[in-house]
Amino acid sequence: MSECPRKSVGAFIEKVEDGVLKILLIDRVNEPHGWAGVAGHLDEGKTPEGMILIEIGEEVGLQGFEESAPVHEEMVSWNYCWRNKTDGHYWYLFKLRQEKYGEISIESDEVKGFGWFTPREIEHLNLEPVWRHWFLKLGYIKE
Repeated sequence: MSECPRKSVGAFIEKVEDGVLKILLIDRVNEPHGWAGVAGHLDEGKTPEGMILIEIGEEVGLQGFEESAPVHEEMVSWNYCWRNKTDGHYWYLFKLRQEKYGEISIESDEVKGFGWFTPREIEHLNLEPVWRHWFLKLGYIKE
């Protein structure tokens, strides 16, 4: 039986290119649809810090981050869990950055596409609702 609410981890993977901040987003195969940061459920026995690195490796194939810092955690009661059919997720969010990224390789059964976007571009994307919430709350985008 799963925990209620589910615990989840999410990543703001950043790079600066020609002096411009860009954030890696993925377009998910599974619900909820829309652009989002790399994320996943926290597996039993794993720490949030360890789990986010596992998710990043599985979903986009990146490793070896020079900077990794927790930036926020919060219970989001309206963030329905499609997998477990439960209300809410308790989120642990991290910001990760490194000078040079290796080649991204997407996990085809979870991710159908990816891109590096500026905050201004993110404002106009069809974001997963909880990710719109995070980008607004943490000041990446404006209404």
